[in-house]
Formats: sequence, structure tokens, C-alpha cells
Amino acid sequence: MTPIILNEQANEGRTIIEKFEEESQEVSAVIVLLSGDDICIDKENQRKRLKRARQNVVFELGYFIGKFGRKKVIALRTDD
Repeated sequence: MTPIILNEQANEGRTIIEKFEEESQEVSAVIVLLSGDDICIDKENQRKRLKRARQNVVFELGYFIGKFGRKKVIALRTDD
């Protein structure tokens, strides 16, 4: 089976949810990359900067877990 890389697929006027629904019709598993792309400030220590995955990626992870179940979704994260 050929992997589908979502951001390489044309939007064709679709919303992100429509794109998920259509592009995931023929897949058997999903890999979500959680990288520290967003920087936030620690609530307790204002000088401390923390990295986290973007909120849309966290949403996508939840969407696919809901659609396929936890056993068919792989979440990969970076150390930071």
C-alpha cells in the first residue's frame, strides 16, 4: 500500500475535516508526528519556554484514534 502524506494532497476546496474523511477512506493505519513546533511559557516560571505539538496536530491525533482505534494509530514525538 502506498503511504498518503496528508499535507502533500491537494485541498481541492475541501475543509480539513473533509480532507481527513476522504483521504482516510482507504488507509489501514495512521502515523501522526508530534514535534515541538509551538513554544509556550511555563505558568509557574515565566522565563521557562516549553515546546509542544501544534494544537491542530493533537486534534488530528484524536480524530484518527476515534476513527481507527488506538491500535491503528501511531504517535511519534520528538524529545523536545
